[in-house]
Amino acid sequence: MFGYGLLDVGKALGGPAKFDWGDVTVNLEGGQSAWTNAITGSGGLVKQGTGTLSIGGSSAGLDYTGDTRVRGGTLKVLGRVQSSDVYVEAGGALEGAAQLGGDLTNAGVVHIGEATAGSGIDVSGNYVQRAGSQLSMVLGYGHLQVDGTATLEGGNVHVAGVRSGYVTQAREDVLTATGGIGGRFAGITSASTVLWMPRCCTPAIPRGSTSVAWTSPARR
Repeated sequence: MFGYGLLDVGKALGGPAKFDWGDVTVNLEGGQSAWTNAITGSGGLVKQGTGTLSIGGSSAGLDYTGDTRVRGGTLKVLGRVQSSDVYVEAGGALEGAAQLGGDLTNAGVVHIGEATAGSGIDVSGNYVQRAGSQLSMVLGYGHLQVDGTATLEGGNVHVAGVRSGYVTQAREDVLTATGGIGGRFAGITSASTVLWMPRCCTPAIPRGSTSVAWTSPARR
C-alpha cells in the first residue's frame, strides 16, 4: 500500500520505497529480484541467501541511512547509495555501486564490472579489505576510488576479464585513496581467459601512498 491507502501496482512491483521500521531483511535463495523504487528512511538493508538482488536505478535514488549488509549472494546496486555504510560479509558480493556515500568494508567480494558503467566505484568514506576477501575487476570498467583512507588487511585482487574493445595498458589502476593506503593485498589472481598479468603480485605499499596499480611486462 502506498500513499493514502491506495494500491500503486507499479510501485508495489518495484519493491519497498521506505525503510522506516528498522532494517529490512531479504532472504533470496537463488534466482534474481529487482527493486526499482527510490528508497528512503532511517532503516537499513540486510541481504541473505544465494540469489541476486538489484536495487535502485538511474532515476531511483537510494537515500536510506541505515547500514547495508550483504551476508549472502549478490547485491547489485544500480546507481548511488547516498549515505549508508556498506558491509560485504564472507559469502556475500557487491556489484555496481557507482557511488557509495559512506564507508565500505569488504570481507567477501566487491566486483567492478559492467554494472559500474565504466567509472569504477567511488567511496566517499573509508575502505577496509579484510583477509580472505576479494576485490574483483574487469579491466576497462574503472577502479576503486576512495575519498577517505584505505586499509588493506590482505585479500586478493582478481582480474575477472577485459571489457570488450578495451586495450589493456601497461599500468592498470586498482585502488586510489585520497587519505592514504595502509597495508597490502595478499596477491592477485585472474580468470583463465585473461592474458594480461601484472609484473608483481604483492607490491609493498610505502607509507603515505595514495594509489595501487599493477604493471604488466607487455600490453596484450
